[in-house]
Amino acid sequence: MSNKHKNPTISFRITDAERKQIEARILASGMMKKDYFVRSCIYNRICVVGKKETIYPLVQTVNALYLQLLEMQKASRNYKSNTLIC
Repeated sequence: MSNKHKNPTISFRITDAERKQIEARILASGMMKKDYFVRSCIYNRICVVGKKETIYPLVQTVNALYLQLLEMQKASRNYKSNTLIC
């Protein structure tokens, strides 16, 4: 073989009904299959469905970020009020 290296392949299994739906959407989009799949994977929204064990750590992280934002807001208000007095 030549020294050409192909890009990695991503594959997955789908049902016949899913394949028909995907094919119909690709046809309606007017795009090439490759482009349709790449854009769908990169730009579409993701809905995460999980168990309590997987969701709880995410909720904790979001709560911690929220508390940090509140602290930053408080610090910003204090900074603004101190600069106005001077």
